[in-house]
Amino acid sequence: MNKLNHAKNIQTASYEMGETVYVLQTCTEEEDPESFYYFKQFEKKEGVILEVIGHPRFQYRVKFGQAEAVLYHEELTNGNQRDVPITGTDTQEGWEGDKVE
Repeated sequence: MNKLNHAKNIQTASYEMGETVYVLQTCTEEEDPESFYYFKQFEKKEGVILEVIGHPRFQYRVKFGQAEAVLYHEELTNGNQRDVPITGTDTQEGWEGDKVE
């Protein structure tokens, strides 16, 4: 089986309308500055799925406060991954306050 056929057989669970999601930074500033700064404006912001676009690839129209974005499935997370900070602050006190002694 070649890679193309294998990719088509993989099932991807889509996000549902109304589900809360967060943007994943999928590139560095050096790799793709335009995409990097586009994603950066939504960093650490909670978004809500407004529309699921299934063809030709999973895309979603997502509302982040007053702004809307159309993003691919792999550019989003629902926050269940351990490496994605959902509610983060840039201040040291915010992170220290979450410590359990």
